[in-house]
Amino acid sequence: RYFDERIEMEIERARRYGRKVTCIMFDLDGFKDVNAKHGHGAGDMILKALGDILLSQTRSSDIVARYGGEEFIVILPETGGREASVLSERIRTSCENLDLRLGVDGVAVTVSCGIATYPDHAADSATLLRMADSAVFRANCSTRNGYRVSATSTERMKVSPSLVQTSPCSPSLPRPAPQ
Repeated sequence: RYFDERIEMEIERARRYGRKVTCIMFDLDGFKDVNAKHGHGAGDMILKALGDILLSQTRSSDIVARYGGEEFIVILPETGGREASVLSERIRTSCENLDLRLGVDGVAVTVSCGIATYPDHAADSATLLRMADSAVFRANCSTRNGYRVSATSTERMKVSPSLVQTSPCSPSLPRPAPQ
């Protein structure tokens, strides 16, 4: 609920003052496989490690929240897409360089990131979140361990909201709703 209140407040502030606000959604690549192979304790350790990275790499004015099972989201007030891309890459690299040990096995931690900016990609918070979710899904589907920026506003006008939730890998398969 705190996240929902803050995203609304930041969008309203950006609208009032003609500023930008960007959301980056992070999805842990292969997280379900880690849980299946190493157990939920290992998954919890990875979630904590990602949370620690996000908190250490963001500003005190940014909002970091867990958004779903293995998804986190960061709200970046007063931040455009270019700056968010730099941050996203820095966080992605930090995750990739983690050395997590589960017994004798090392576990690779990578994240896919999706970036969307108000007002460039969305006119309201619901659309902003949908666009960030669509971008993270494209990153996860295409390369993993990378990031994608949401479609431009011109491209967005050509895509209906129902298509944004559809997999770019297989247009007939619907995108699961965030938890």
